[in-house]
Amino acid sequence: MDGIKPAGPDHRIPALLEADLPAVAAASLRRSVTDLAEVQAESITPPGANMTTGGLWRITGTARAHEGDGRPGDQRFSVVAKLTQSPLLWSGIDVVPPDLREQLGLRYPWRTEAQAYASGLAAALPDVAWMPDAYLITEIDPQRTLIWMADAAGAAANWSDAEYADAAYALGRISGSPEVAGCVAQVADATTILRLRFYLEGVGSQLLIPMIQGNDIWQHPAVTGAADEAVITGLRRLADDCWDLMDGLVALPQLPVHGDASPQNLMLRRPAANGSRTGFAVVDWGNFGRGPAGFDLAQLLAGRVNSGDLSGDQLHRLAPLCGEAYCEGMSDAGAEPVPSEVRHGMVAALALFSGLGVLPFDRLGGPPTPGLDDLVAGRLEMARFILGALGAGW
Repeated sequence: MDGIKPAGPDHRIPALLEADLPAVAAASLRRSVTDLAEVQAESITPPGANMTTGGLWRITGTARAHEGDGRPGDQRFSVVAKLTQSPLLWSGIDVVPPDLREQLGLRYPWRTEAQAYASGLAAALPDVAWMPDAYLITEIDPQRTLIWMADAAGAAANWSDAEYADAAYALGRISGSPEVAGCVAQVADATTILRLRFYLEGVGSQLLIPMIQGNDIWQHPAVTGAADEAVITGLRRLADDCWDLMDGLVALPQLPVHGDASPQNLMLRRPAANGSRTGFAVVDWGNFGRGPAGFDLAQLLAGRVNSGDLSGDQLHRLAPLCGEAYCEGMSDAGAEPVPSEVRHGMVAALALFSGLGVLPFDRLGGPPTPGLDDLVAGRLEMARFILGALGAGW
């Protein structure tokens, strides 16, 4: 290898990526290379990335082949590098109370995604879902691991009802798959109900519930115009009842789950093998494991509401559509779905993991930003949907 030549002085790649990049570029092109030129690294770490994502980069460049390779001399490559880390290395760790940090390090696994890639999961997934190829997994040190994978491009900005249904069907195929269930057993740090409970014990009890039960957040200028007394009272009741909701959620059948199946993690759509449905490249497997029936539907429905790309009142239409498609996917995978359990899991997970955090607390603490009023209004419409669904029972 002659070396790595960046595209210019402003495009040097992070030092921790340099050692692996030649082998990864060669693996992505399935050929031997002599050097890399015009290399650029673009940070694609999404806003609000969780505490176990230390960085996410897209690296592009030109690879030059060994003479006699028999293929064109220069070929472009594009790969993605994801740095996973202990939550104790999170840049915002100072906001976590000291007495909770030790528990955070012990009870919030961060190696799950690398283990999922190494488990054989890619071969077990149904034809409507696939993982990007993993080219290399490197342990940087005891608290950091680097995962090199194929570039799955970006998530689409707009989603049709049919695509929501196809995504729900794919998630149902995953949850009903005995092959995927076998892979869960190979992942030492797979998600379990303990991780779900820790959410309430940690960020729920320490941050979200006190804010909902207090008065200050409801006086924020972006909130006062969108939050009526009914939604405030309903969310406070949800905060009071959250442990009962959690007990009901974890009592449901525990199935294989992606764990964070927002539309932002479902990319690169293409027709599935049978041509009848859209398939998805599924990324961010850091919460892979077992969870309640219907759990993945909660993030599928909430993801674009939380980002401000969809108003929460659209969930009245999308939720039943997705629930039906999910059950169909489970059935096609050979499982026997119970629609009431799927709805229970979907609504309870929405309530706990999106309802308690329905207000964008991270943006409400600073100066007003463009679009904040619309974001809050759209998310409070999701809260109204959740509260109505809880009131209607399972």
